[in-house]
Amino acid sequence: MKTIRFAFLGLVFIFLIHNSLFANEYFMAVDGSDDQNGTSIATPLASFAHAYTVMESGDTLTLLDGTYPQELHPPASLSGTEDAYTTFRALHAGNVILAPTSVGDDEMEGVIYIWSSSSFGITSYIHFDGLFAKGVGENSAISIASIDFATEAQMSHHIKITRCGAMGSALDYNVDVFDIGTVRDVFVEDCFAFGFGRKALQIYGAIRTKVRRTVVRYDWWEGDLYKPSDPRVNMSAYNTIDATLENILAIDAGPHPSATSPDRAGLVASGNQGGGTAIEGSENVYYLGCIILNNNVFALTNGLEVNGGTGSPARNLHFKDIIIHGADSGFNIDDNVDSISLENITTIHNTHIGIRVNPYPNYTISNVTIDRSLSTDNTYDGIYWNPDMTSVVLTNSTAVRNGSGDDIEPEYEPEILYVPTNTPVDGHERGATVFYRYVDGELTDEPLWPWPYEEVIKQYMCNATYLQEITDTINQKEGTDIQYIPPWCATDLTLTEYIWTYLGNPCPEEICGTVGIPLTQIKDKDIAIYPNPSGNLIHFQAKKQIASIAIYNQLGQLEILQTEASDMDISALNAGIYYCKIQLLDGAVYSAKLVKK
Repeated sequence: MKTIRFAFLGLVFIFLIHNSLFANEYFMAVDGSDDQNGTSIATPLASFAHAYTVMESGDTLTLLDGTYPQELHPPASLSGTEDAYTTFRALHAGNVILAPTSVGDDEMEGVIYIWSSSSFGITSYIHFDGLFAKGVGENSAISIASIDFATEAQMSHHIKITRCGAMGSALDYNVDVFDIGTVRDVFVEDCFAFGFGRKALQIYGAIRTKVRRTVVRYDWWEGDLYKPSDPRVNMSAYNTIDATLENILAIDAGPHPSATSPDRAGLVASGNQGGGTAIEGSENVYYLGCIILNNNVFALTNGLEVNGGTGSPARNLHFKDIIIHGADSGFNIDDNVDSISLENITTIHNTHIGIRVNPYPNYTISNVTIDRSLSTDNTYDGIYWNPDMTSVVLTNSTAVRNGSGDDIEPEYEPEILYVPTNTPVDGHERGATVFYRYVDGELTDEPLWPWPYEEVIKQYMCNATYLQEITDTINQKEGTDIQYIPPWCATDLTLTEYIWTYLGNPCPEEICGTVGIPLTQIKDKDIAIYPNPSGNLIHFQAKKQIASIAIYNQLGQLEILQTEASDMDISALNAGIYYCKIQLLDGAVYSAKLVKK
C-alpha cells in the first residue's frame, strides 16, 4: 500500500510540474485564422471556439488589439489549478474589445461568462485580464455565476478578473452590468463597470469574494419586464458572506425613468430570503476605503444603504474609511441588521441626514457602533437615530454645521480641503482618509493615487459614442431632448483630478503633478478664478491670453460661452455646481469646478 501511495503522489507532483512549467501560450487576432497553429503572434487563431479545442488546463490565450464580435465562455474542461490558472488576456490591457451581436441561448448570459452546474461541470481557476466587454441584449457584460441555489461544492470558484471593463446593455430584465452570483473565491481588481443595467456591479449569493480598486457608475435601467420601481444601484453586495470590498469608487449615478420610484443608492450592503441563492442574509463583509461621490446629480440617491430585508439579519458588517459626498441620506441603516460597525466615516454635503440609523416598522436594528466619524454640512441632522427603536454606541465623533440636530464635539472638526483626506485636530482623529491602498483587509503604505489605469477607464466610461447611445435611449423613453453627460465626463480631468479637486482646491502636485490643475485662487500658476463660490461676477486671471471661457451644468449642457473677456456675469445661473473650461490662445485648456451661490 505504501508503494501505491507514493506512486500516486508522484503522479500528482508530475501533473503539477507539467501544468506550471510547461503551460502553452496561444495567440488570437481579429484577422487571425483557425488554420494556423496560434503559437506565435505571427500565426494567431481567429476564434475562441477553436482555441478551446487546442488549449489545455493552465494555458494562456493572448488577444491582440482589436474588436472581436465573439463571446468568451470557457468550458469547465479548461479549468486550471491553484498553481496554474488558465488565462485569457489582452496583449495590451484596454485595447481588446469583446462585442458580439448576440450571446448564448439563455437569458442573462454574459459576453465574458463563467458558469457551473451539474451538467456543464464546475469551472474554476480561470483568469481574465485587460479585456473590455460590451454587452448585448438582456444580458450582463461580465457574468461569473453558477446554477441557482448552488451549494458551495457546486459553485464556480477561483475566478480572477483584473484590469477589465464592462458596459451593460440590459434595459428591462433584472440584469446587472457586472454580475458575480452564487460563486466562491472570486477576485476582482482594477476593473470598472457602467452602462445599461439595474446595478453596475452586483455580488450575490457569494462566498469569500474580493473586489479591489473598482469604479462603478449606474447609468440607466427601465425594468419594464421586471419591477420598474426596484432600486437602481452603482454596486450591491447582497446575501454575501466573508467578502472584502476595498477602494471602491461609486460615482456620478445616472437618472431613472420619470414614471418610476427614485429608490437609488451608491453602494448597498443587504440581504434577504430566497431569490436564487442558498445564502440568506449577508455576514462578515468588510467595506474599506471607499468613496461614494456626486450621485445626487440626476436624482436623489442614498450614499450607502444597509438593510437585511426579511429572514436572517445582515450581521457583522464592517465599514471603515468611507467617504460619502453629494447624496441624499449619506449613510443609511434602515432595517433588520445586527452588529454593524462604522469607523472613520465622513458624510458631507448630503441633502438629507449624514448618518441615519432608523428601522422601518416591525424591523430591528441592533448593536450599531459609530466611532471616529464626521458628519458635516448636511441639510438635516448630522447623526441621527431613534433610541427607542435602535441600540447605537457613538464615540469620538463630530457633527457640525448641519441643518438640524445638535452639534457633537464641534471643536474636533478636521480641516477638509480634499475629498479623500482631512487634517485632524491633534489627538482627535475624525472622518475618513482614503489615501493608501487596502489589500486583504489591511491598510498598506502603498499610495492609491494616481488611480491605476485611469486613462483606460476614462477612455471607455466617457466614450462619446457610448454616452450618445445612453442619451438616445433616455430620450426615446422619456420623450426628451437632453445630452446625457456624467459630471466627470463633462471635464478634461483624469479620475484622480476629478476626485481630488472636487471641493475646488488645488490637487497636490505629488498626487496630480502639474497637469490639469482646476484651482480656485491659483497662486504662482498659469490661471486664477475668483471669487469661488460667487453669486454674480467671476474674474479669470491668466498669465497668457484667454481665448474662450465655457460654463457647463452638471448634465454637460453649455450654459455660457464667451471669448477673450476676463470677467463673467453668472447671476442668471441657478445656484449649484458648474464646470468651467478655459482655453488659452496657445491651446492650453484648464478645467475648474465653479460654485454658484
